[in-house]
Amino acid sequence: MNRVSLVLLLAAACAPQNAEITSGSYIAFLADDNSLTLAKERIDPTDFGTAYNVDCRDFASDEEEAALRLDNPLDICGGAKWPPEYEEWGIQSGYHVFTEPLEPWRGEALITGEGDLQIAFHQHIQGQDLRVIMTVDPDFGPVSCENTSDGFIHVRKDRGDWVSEWSTELADLEGQADQLGAAVDVLDGLWDGKLFFLNSLGYQLNPESTDQFWSLPTYWSAGAAQGKFSEEPFQHRVARYAEPWVYNLLDLTTSTTVPATAQDMFYCDLNEGDDPTTSACMTSMDEHIHDVAKGMRRELNLMMTLDGQEEPVYDMIPIAHTNFWRPVDGRPPGFDGWGEIHYNYVVFSKDSDLTAGGHASGAFVLVFDAVESSSRFFVKGTFEIPRIKKDKWVTPNLELEKLQENGVELCDAPSWTDANLPSDPGLGG
Repeated sequence: MNRVSLVLLLAAACAPQNAEITSGSYIAFLADDNSLTLAKERIDPTDFGTAYNVDCRDFASDEEEAALRLDNPLDICGGAKWPPEYEEWGIQSGYHVFTEPLEPWRGEALITGEGDLQIAFHQHIQGQDLRVIMTVDPDFGPVSCENTSDGFIHVRKDRGDWVSEWSTELADLEGQADQLGAAVDVLDGLWDGKLFFLNSLGYQLNPESTDQFWSLPTYWSAGAAQGKFSEEPFQHRVARYAEPWVYNLLDLTTSTTVPATAQDMFYCDLNEGDDPTTSACMTSMDEHIHDVAKGMRRELNLMMTLDGQEEPVYDMIPIAHTNFWRPVDGRPPGFDGWGEIHYNYVVFSKDSDLTAGGHASGAFVLVFDAVESSSRFFVKGTFEIPRIKKDKWVTPNLELEKLQENGVELCDAPSWTDANLPSDPGLGG
């Protein structure tokens, strides 16, 4: 589940509407120097009820600044709170910023040919299209094969229900709801729901040699999201498994290496069999990554609060998660011993039935980075799906069918259904 297929992206436009956005909003930061949407004059950023500029760029001369500085930018540049430590993209360009409610003209929800739940919606923006598609594996929980005296058996990877463990973060957020306010408003009423991190395309640096990194395997991917804002394609921002500056350097520049050390990773070097819950390193890291997530929100609030106002026009907070629950194997690859911060997540109500013919309700928080420019956009909302449909526009998963026809046992798979098991192996059964 690394990306939403092009076939599904196109087919979504002609699928019957069966998903409704019940509340939400978006905020866009279109880059003045390289946004194709602006270059083609597809959108007039000033023609929105709430619009402003963010421009904290450094210029080589007064003449250059006079020619390029955006008019009346927010008064946030300099001082103790700027430049940003976490959201460094904020100084990469000058941004035309605007926000408005999320009021799509079409919404769809369907089960794809690969068994994933895809939710898509489209909104008109000055005659242009804002398109967002998010996808989750409804029964996500990687399984693997273990060799026993009785032969190979399937077990849950890490012998845990990943979604259930992720969902424990909701109770923590509920406890801070009064303090976090609008940052978690879309989660109200979903505190006992199921939390899916959209973790595809993620990668980690090797703490033992930070000039090396590895991409996370696709069968560890619970979800993904893509968007299109007028002329610009967007991809969801990947999770952070190290200090944000490490990812910023790799994502915002052409650099393929970073001068990072093991201390910059959200990782604790534990021995095989150690109990993570009793590790002072894990406890300290947990506190640190939650502080980082709050710092991310604080910097975003600076860029989303109008001069003279106290409350931001848009508010969200990334979710930090520490893998206290995973057994430790003593090796860096994987998630045991790691902490992570996620910008993108979807929460379904406890009673949602994520199957074809089922129903669902929930909320989403998404952060998108443009593929070919410095633009960004943020979107969040709540949704209702009275009936999930089965996609009939795509071919079956032929690779999976052929493997199963030939009796190939899929040991490492996104979920027990993908491994062709008759039931969920559960916690090591």
